Amino acid sequence: MNDLKGLLKALIAYKKLKPIHDELESLKGRKRKKYQDEHFDELHDYYAAKRELDSWFDNEKYEPESKVRELRRAQSDIDAYLRQYAPQAQQD
Repeated sequence: MNDLKGLLKALIAYKKLKPIHDELESLKGRKRKKYQDEHFDELHDYYAAKRELDSWFDNEKYEPESKVRELRRAQSDIDAYLRQYAPQAQQD
């Protein structure tokens, strides 16, 4: 469950920070360096999220929106399952 939460967090961070990375990629020279310095923390978080996602998906292309929906649905299903059987587990 914690792995899914970590993956969901990485997907959300990737989706949020990708435009900053894309803007950096469009710049050259001094503008690029200045932008990189101004957005150091966001870019650091983007690269960390990308590494996490690459490890989960073996460097395949991934669509953040569809994966986020898929993981939220899975998390909801797991939570519903656990709520269903939690009272029985407490009685045992």
